[in-house]
Amino acid sequence: MTDLDALVRQVFGLADDTDVHPWERRQLIDLVPHGKRSGHSVTLSDLIKAREAQQRPTPAPPRPVPNEIAF
Repeated sequence: MTDLDALVRQVFGLADDTDVHPWERRQLIDLVPHGKRSGHSVTLSDLIKAREAQQRPTPAPPRPVPNEIAF
């Protein structure tokens, strides 16, 4: 995971000591098809351009779901 976490930090412009969360890894993976060019491997530059083209900010944590449902 450390290699993937380092890539998340680079693509989203996070500090080297920032903790990476599962939703941030998921957003990185979601960028891959947008950065993919036919017949080429996806590069760091491709992923950053894809993030910028989609104007994705640094990933935010998901909203918590309440454990109880009020009636």
